Amino acid sequence: MNISVALKDFSSAECDGAFRDIARKLESENERGISTDRFLNFKFTVGGVDYAEREFFDEFARRKIPTASLRALIARFSICHGLHMLVTDANDMAMGPALRTYISLNPDDFEFLEHAVMNQFHGITDHGYYRAGLVLEAYVKLHGWRSRDVLRIGIELLNYCDYITPKDMPGLHLMDGAAKLMSSQEFADFYLAQPSVADVARPGVIDDDFVIEDFLGRYDAGDNYVAAVVAAIETKIGRPALRPRR
Repeated sequence: MNISVALKDFSSAECDGAFRDIARKLESENERGISTDRFLNFKFTVGGVDYAEREFFDEFARRKIPTASLRALIARFSICHGLHMLVTDANDMAMGPALRTYISLNPDDFEFLEHAVMNQFHGITDHGYYRAGLVLEAYVKLHGWRSRDVLRIGIELLNYCDYITPKDMPGLHLMDGAAKLMSSQEFADFYLAQPSVADVARPGVIDDDFVIEDFLGRYDAGDNYVAAVVAAIETKIGRPALRPRR
């Protein structure tokens, strides 16, 4: 499926109108049952110049154009296409450039970031590595671990997606980010309070070590900060957080 949109220029009003137009087209086409179409390509024509989807959103981000409708468009795309893996002819995920542009321009919209990373914008981030590598990692490269909100999202992702390791996402450096935001004791408390950990981190719970070991075991416990975190967690839960290395 191809969607073409014409704009007079890169003004905020023109971009807002274009995004609303795309949302209407997606909704209309979805009602006609095209959501099973594997390919979805966008072409933008701005002032007579053609732009592929990625090119358009790269320029949009470079200009830092204020618009209220981009977030709504991405959400609408997800609602229309659900779990379908739509890609472009350039082998990018459809609307992926729009998503990356939004997070680059809106670093404090943590609700959006969490939805995108934890796969609630299904059509855009359906593949595990894609959501981690091109959403959270892209965010961290742009903005760093700027708050505990971002750190919480990173922890939840690594705990829920147990096949993802720091080697898969070398740009994340989660523990380096944590060390800049809080002490090792604070991080231990913060980590144990997260939903994916809290129910299995209580003393006396059968087989309650898998989340902690799985998460912390991916990092080098010889690192001073990580080692201090491990020690703080072990003190709080009253048992080893990591099994001896074989």
